[in-house]
Amino acid sequence: DVLFNNFMKKAGLKLTHLRDIVHLIRQIVRLFVDAIRNVTLDVPKGLGIRERKKQLKLKQRLLYKRLKPMLDIVFKAFSKGHEGVCVLMLEAVVSQLRDPSCIIQTASIQMLAKRLQRFINKHSLAINTLLELSVEQGTPRTTNSLESKNS
Repeated sequence: DVLFNNFMKKAGLKLTHLRDIVHLIRQIVRLFVDAIRNVTLDVPKGLGIRERKKQLKLKQRLLYKRLKPMLDIVFKAFSKGHEGVCVLMLEAVVSQLRDPSCIIQTASIQMLAKRLQRFINKHSLAINTLLELSVEQGTPRTTNSLESKNS
């Protein structure tokens, strides 16, 4: 943590907190998980509770299968070698979420696209700065010393 702050000062940044890569990815994954969890089910009234739960679990699994390739793009965006196009790849995920030919436009998917766009608008400058510093000056991509050795 101390080393990370020293790198920030050398780069001319103030003590405004730059998010690290691991926390950014966790926030995005949390948005996807919330969208899957908040999916709704329109079922006929004759179905019992057990059947409704089974239908809901099935719908959640199918939605996860549709969102998994987009989540893989998010992981790829934050990997090494994609520093220059990270935010652009995140924008591509949002456009895929809004495209009815890619995924069915349910309320939870629309909310996911909206929340992810808000996240990008809020953190895009910090993401670009953090990745630029990691390439140019060799700063760690995370504040956690164990995770910085892995990333």
